[in-house]
Amino acid sequence: MNALIDRNSQAIMKVIEKIAAAGFEPHLYSQDLLEMIRNLLLIKVSEAQASQILEMPDSELQALSEMAQRLPEEDIHMLFDMALKAARTFRAPRTLALYLK
Repeated sequence: MNALIDRNSQAIMKVIEKIAAAGFEPHLYSQDLLEMIRNLLLIKVSEAQASQILEMPDSELQALSEMAQRLPEEDIHMLFDMALKAARTFRAPRTLALYLK
């Protein structure tokens, strides 16, 4: 997630390569990524209510809160839209890497 926030394309590609090499299912990874970005947006919009809605440890909430502070709300929306489009677009493991390149 930090690579996306920092817009570090080299780090993003390394993560994608690790995912592919480890044999993870791309559609499952994309769902996890969408959930994380959604949680990030929820925290950005209303941190107090997010802590009541999201069922996760305080350490994870704190980490997401720190990430949310680094981005404007519009950028989080953009990341979510891009991740959603990627999740809908790819059907094979290689397609995710090609899409994100």
